[in-house]
Amino acid sequence: MLRDTVLPQLQRQHDKDDFFFQQDGASPHYAVTVCRFRDEQLPNRWIGRRGPVEWPQRSPDLNPVYFVFWGVVKGEVFSLMPRTVADMIRFIREECRGNDDNKELCAKVCFSVASRLQEGVNNEGRQF
Repeated sequence: MLRDTVLPQLQRQHDKDDFFFQQDGASPHYAVTVCRFRDEQLPNRWIGRRGPVEWPQRSPDLNPVYFVFWGVVKGEVFSLMPRTVADMIRFIREECRGNDDNKELCAKVCFSVASRLQEGVNNEGRQF
């Protein structure tokens, strides 16, 4: 998925060197082959465990995808009352693709990361 979908989309939307890719903490994302691929395709431009830019484990307060985006998407998706896994997948995809409000929200949240990082420093790394 990273090779065939995510990376090509990011490269279409951004100049080659003007973005960082943040990896979540899922164990399969840290297989040797995946890390090698990220190192080759995104040299010094990926954020994650044992990456060129370390990211604290279990840090939902610092990750915009966790502290806002999934909460919004989850609320919208569950309001549609999916009955099957296929429904759930379709609703999530539709919500992520077609909602300009979500895109605007994500942009605002991403710009708030610096202040959240400072809050983490102020709280000596504790969850806030």
